[in-house]
Amino acid sequence: MNDFRMVGNTLVKYTGNEDHVFVPEGVTVIGGQAFAYHQNLVSVVLPEGVVSIAEKAFDSCVNLTSVTIPSTVSLIDGGAFFGCRSLDHVVIPNGVTFIAAKTFLGCRSLKTITVPETVQMIGDEAFRRCSSLEEMAIGDQITSLGKGAFADCVSLKSCSLGAGIEYLRWNTFYGCLSLEKVSFTKTLREIEFGAFDSCRSLTDVFYSGDASEWRVVAVKGQRNETFLRATYHFNNTELLIEPDHVSATELNSTEQLSFDVVEEVPIVEEVKEAPIEEVIPEVKAEEPVKEESDIHQIEMDLGELSFGKPKGDRKKKPLERKIRTSQKSTASDVSEDFKKEFYESFMATLSEDFKESIKAAADGMTEENFEAQSEALFLVPAQEAYEFGCVCLFMGRYNWAFRSFLSAAGKGILPAQFYVGSCFLYGIDTTKKIVDAARWLTKCKHHMTYGEKAIELLAVVDAELDKPENAGLKIKRGKK
Repeated sequence: MNDFRMVGNTLVKYTGNEDHVFVPEGVTVIGGQAFAYHQNLVSVVLPEGVVSIAEKAFDSCVNLTSVTIPSTVSLIDGGAFFGCRSLDHVVIPNGVTFIAAKTFLGCRSLKTITVPETVQMIGDEAFRRCSSLEEMAIGDQITSLGKGAFADCVSLKSCSLGAGIEYLRWNTFYGCLSLEKVSFTKTLREIEFGAFDSCRSLTDVFYSGDASEWRVVAVKGQRNETFLRATYHFNNTELLIEPDHVSATELNSTEQLSFDVVEEVPIVEEVKEAPIEEVIPEVKAEEPVKEESDIHQIEMDLGELSFGKPKGDRKKKPLERKIRTSQKSTASDVSEDFKKEFYESFMATLSEDFKESIKAAADGMTEENFEAQSEALFLVPAQEAYEFGCVCLFMGRYNWAFRSFLSAAGKGILPAQFYVGSCFLYGIDTTKKIVDAARWLTKCKHHMTYGEKAIELLAVVDAELDKPENAGLKIKRGKK
């Protein structure tokens, strides 16, 4: 009992070092992060009477292979098993009605998951990066699949969706490189853009209705190209036509397939900023800014403007400053070789499964999609900004990588915080700022993956503070 810190009937923290843990009777709640980061933990048995498992309860228990969840559990909160990469099987009890966001994200050994009939919803990224999962059946009682629910499940070969699914959301099966077959019922109404993005193996789509019923399904074509090229089987059994291989003249009017394809831009593009010409008169809105040097120049211009004054009263920068800043692609004097080596060290920290999915995304990235995602960078969820930064690294766009990590860091993604702090320390694709470097690196110093390196870099920060030019800097040390 000394290993279990309790508050009432809630297990707040397990402080022991055992490989196999039996939680004592009387516990009703497993608190948030109660077992988080216990790397030697192999198995846990929860007693009957436990009703809820709180957020990130087993976060990053990388050697945890089994958890016995009692039938009394009715709530498993978000990220409960986040990063449990050795967990290979889970049985969810009948009382659970909702699989929360990111519950099993990164459980790369998970091969089977038993989902009871009581579950009605699966949250955003609930099974993302479950790279050993090969099959998934969504029962008729499940009415909602969150965004990216099965994204980056690179071994998933087939998935059947029950009658409760009317909408497939953005990135539902993104990066499922092995997905070959998917089946729907005729209750399906819409497939959002990117639902099957990078599903390069998809060949067969099974639909319980006929071709006329399929016509009412709205398929948004953008980033669903492989889905649209698949072979369609109507009434779930009979192969009616192969859209890519049978010409319209070879089909009679009763067999011809007709898609309701909606070509739309991503949702993130619906949030529009003020036209560039209203802020920077010398840049025309119709001329897209693509070069890193031009982007940096615009940022410098924005910093020089005096808002609130008529445009004619705004002061112009000295000509020599414009020439100097436009000659460099970034605000940093760090060499390209140093930047490349720095970012290669970042890639070395990623799992092979994640790197494979990021590389696939980079290989499939068009210039149009890149511009759309980069323009909406600070509007997207934290994880998406982080992954876009990784894609930028593969593409060698280091300036955009830093911006993406900065967006993700501000929303709590710790790996992004570590590398943003490193960039501020060395002045990589940003101005060298010792105070900002210390602020971001301090957040990481207790992390199991980045903590040791963060402490080393904080020592470099202290050495920088000893320099005469930094004598006036004061850094507030956090308690994290």
